[in-house]
Amino acid sequence: MTSKFFWKLSVKVAGLVICCLLVSVVEVSKSSRFGVQMAAQLPILGDGGAHDHPQTVPDGTPPFGAAGSHLEQAVVADPKQAPPSLAHGRARPPPKFPRLCILIGAMKGGTEAFSNYLEEHPHVVPSFQYETHYFNNFPAEWESSGDPESGRGARIKYVRVARKRYRELFPAWDGGAETVQFEKTPAYLFHAHVVARRIREVVPWAQLVVLLRDPVERAYSHYKMVYANSPFHQKRGVPFEEIIKLDLQQLRGSGLLDYVAEMAPLWADPATDPRDPSYDALERRWEDYLRAHPHPKLALVGRGLYFVQLRYFCVAFRKEGRPMEEVLLPLRSEDMEPADDGTVPLLGAVTDFLSLPPLRRGEEGAQRYHGQDRVAAPAMTAEMRRELRELYAPCNGLLGVLFGGAWASPWDYSDAA
Repeated sequence: MTSKFFWKLSVKVAGLVICCLLVSVVEVSKSSRFGVQMAAQLPILGDGGAHDHPQTVPDGTPPFGAAGSHLEQAVVADPKQAPPSLAHGRARPPPKFPRLCILIGAMKGGTEAFSNYLEEHPHVVPSFQYETHYFNNFPAEWESSGDPESGRGARIKYVRVARKRYRELFPAWDGGAETVQFEKTPAYLFHAHVVARRIREVVPWAQLVVLLRDPVERAYSHYKMVYANSPFHQKRGVPFEEIIKLDLQQLRGSGLLDYVAEMAPLWADPATDPRDPSYDALERRWEDYLRAHPHPKLALVGRGLYFVQLRYFCVAFRKEGRPMEEVLLPLRSEDMEPADDGTVPLLGAVTDFLSLPPLRRGEEGAQRYHGQDRVAAPAMTAEMRRELRELYAPCNGLLGVLFGGAWASPWDYSDAA
């Protein structure tokens, strides 16, 4: 009787063990298949240009957002060594993911008018939200998976979760190969130290557009927006010089302005290695400025230091093995004025960049997107204009380092200007 009882018990235990083993095999198979698919589709694990995560993980793979010399870890020296989807020409999205264009800035650079123009294109699908602020408002717990002890699987899960949330912002994420999803968030440029890495990690095939306005005029336009939205400032008639005083104090306190002016000749020299340690010091000063600023929304002057901010995007995406002209399209806001027939010539460069058919527009429509910067506010003094031009000149000239000689003098700051 006892032996029969134990025999039945053994059969039941054996059956239970077999069932558990089968379930484990199925789960491991699914996990392995998912890991292979994600690894093939996401050539993005590694350094992204921030200073807030550890350097290495146990297997030697750089974690998300690893610090250090960005280009040393990020540059793919030989395009043939880049992932297959990126080694030849423009990166294509992985299967089941759409083409994507992100307008990253600059604030008060004409992004609203640009978006209105582009969204008229029949092949462009805008996000649900006017400005998503997705990549500059990441939940901190998502990036905790970049911890060294989390391993590769946890980092893949981070990308999967972040991408799933991001696709919910669009009405037609699977719109087909001819459709381009579009979102704009001008704040992305100002928060480039974290946003550039996150975009590369989550949607590495994205194409970025940035509108750059004369930073002096941009700062004054920003002031007029602040002035128009503040009854307190209107009542007191607060001048431009008073509102930017705090920002100028923070910039000078961080040593950022003096450092850029000192290093500009070195960085402008084509012989200078893009991995020069002086760039790391530049990033530290910029991030110190951001951390110490008591009112980032009033960083009217700092937002116009385009070179410092755009370099984060260039560094982050350079490891993808694509030419930078296929990743990031810089445009001058001043070139967005419509022609006499109502068309906007600048849009031709955008449709070519996105491989879209030209946008055919009639005479009406273009003008309605302009003339929104006419807020009545105290004028900028000639002395302050000269001071800001001197402040911005070194940084403006360095845009040519990122985008070529045509950007070495994007705005005329001569006395006659």
